[in-house]
Amino acid sequence: MRIHNKLRACDCRIFEQLGAVDELVLRGNALTELPPSTWRLASLRALDLSDNRLTALPPDVAGLENLQAGSSTVSESSPNHI
Repeated sequence: MRIHNKLRACDCRIFEQLGAVDELVLRGNALTELPPSTWRLASLRALDLSDNRLTALPPDVAGLENLQAGSSTVSESSPNHI
């Protein structure tokens, strides 16, 4: 699933309705945080948050056991380089 629309907020409850989400690309938006439901996507393997306004990720990200660090990116253009 790819979302690239300068979003300022993400209601990730929609992902719960989709079932198994294994790739989530939210690159190129204006997100400053993600809702807690994001960290319950158990089958998530790749997460691209590059080119957003995120400054940190919550400890809950550690619960994504299938997430592959090599497939997860946050670009250096993000403030504070997550």
